[in-house]
Amino acid sequence: MLAVLLFSAIAVAGDCGAPPSQDAVAAYDKCKDQVMGAGGDGKTFLVDADSQVAWLVDRDGTTEDAECISPVFIAKKSQGDPATFGNQEGYTPFGLMMTYNHHSKRKRIGSNCLGLAGYSTANDRSDDSDRGVLIHESAGPTEGCLGVPKGTMKPLKEKLGVNSPVFVYGKNMDPSAACDNKGRTKRNSTPSVPRSSQ
Repeated sequence: MLAVLLFSAIAVAGDCGAPPSQDAVAAYDKCKDQVMGAGGDGKTFLVDADSQVAWLVDRDGTTEDAECISPVFIAKKSQGDPATFGNQEGYTPFGLMMTYNHHSKRKRIGSNCLGLAGYSTANDRSDDSDRGVLIHESAGPTEGCLGVPKGTMKPLKEKLGVNSPVFVYGKNMDPSAACDNKGRTKRNSTPSVPRSSQ
């Protein structure tokens, strides 16, 4: 049974009454062994880009105590059912990423965000973190980041923290490239995550 605990300021737009889809959980399950030994507080931010709903689930993929956040905004160019993904400006990347501390140069965001470091071939750019793919508050579609409703970033940042997995799922994603560990960025602020044998 899914226990849904909404952050106090969330305006619900997606289906927070349902657990994460079996397809989203199965896609993340293929990656979870790579992040089980990483730091963080043991949570994963599992995003279903098609429905624009996300859940904080246990790192092992357990959804019993999942906390739902809706809506979660993606890039304008990525929106649709199914969502379209990409690494170029204007698109939201899919697959496995890890959070790191980030301070945005945009005054409206500042330190009220988490950076996302590429970790999969889906994010195979040496400059993903320099591109500034973040989780931050947003009132609508983004330029490539994950946007959460106003008032939710602070509690999300406290619950998720740094060096925690973020997995962006969509029906249109290439599951073979979602977690193969080849696209991790080399930036110093990128969290140190153990690499699996390839």
